[in-house]
Amino acid sequence: MRIGTFSVLFWLLGHVSVQAQTANSQHGVGPRRVASEKHKFSVLLPTGWFYYLGGDLPSFYNFTPGKSIQGHIPSGGASIVVIRNEALSGNNNVDQLSAWADERIKRRHGINSTRTLTEGPKDATERQALYVSFDQPAFSQSDEPLRFVIALWRFRDFLLGAELSYIKGDPKAIEYERLLHVFTMSFRPT
Repeated sequence: MRIGTFSVLFWLLGHVSVQAQTANSQHGVGPRRVASEKHKFSVLLPTGWFYYLGGDLPSFYNFTPGKSIQGHIPSGGASIVVIRNEALSGNNNVDQLSAWADERIKRRHGINSTRTLTEGPKDATERQALYVSFDQPAFSQSDEPLRFVIALWRFRDFLLGAELSYIKGDPKAIEYERLLHVFTMSFRPT
């Protein structure tokens, strides 16, 4: 009986390991696209990152779930979460993106925010994208302050965004922010 239990446990661990490796492009898969079937778009999976498709929209992590404690980003970790919001008909695209940015900053108790209007993904409904960056202070002594950089753009009749987060002061900050731009520009309708 115990041998059977261990066999099943090892099979499950091996199965989970193989699935994690398949999602990780460092393990021979190479560049691949991750699609949202519901919202009809895909983005490029960053090399060496993992993704999760548990909800409507994908999320991406440069660390395994085991390295995260209670959902916190570990030291040296970063995440990119795809976010969505309804577009309001008749409103200026930049105004809508800006209002959504205000809501994201407020939700995260953001401070030190900056905004840059720039070219967005070539297949977006409107070519303008708004990049917003801000800091989220630590809320307790066990927390570390986070840095958020969000790219927002319009696609069809809704707004999409890619929300990058990492620990403020991470030495890879510039690398993460460049990766966010490449990730955003990889957006394609399906």
